[in-house]
Amino acid sequence: MDTAVLWVSGGVLLALWLVQKLCGRKRALLHTCTSMLLGWAVLALVNLCGRFTGVNIPVTPLSIGVSGAAGIPGVTALLLLDLLW
Repeated sequence: MDTAVLWVSGGVLLALWLVQKLCGRKRALLHTCTSMLLGWAVLALVNLCGRFTGVNIPVTPLSIGVSGAAGIPGVTALLLLDLLW
């Protein structure tokens, strides 16, 4: 499980960096890391507040990848999917 999370995280980081670099951003790595860290922080915050709200997103390679790749909107989508199903 641990190696899968590392591979997913590394792949997402590489893909996002490449897209931002091709779009011409000067600080592509900084923007990529900031977006990923914000997504993971919000995922952790949702799970920490889950005790009080009753909403919990399981931490899987998929949820880590979505929250890392899409950031805060990705975590919002995971929350909506969790609430609907």
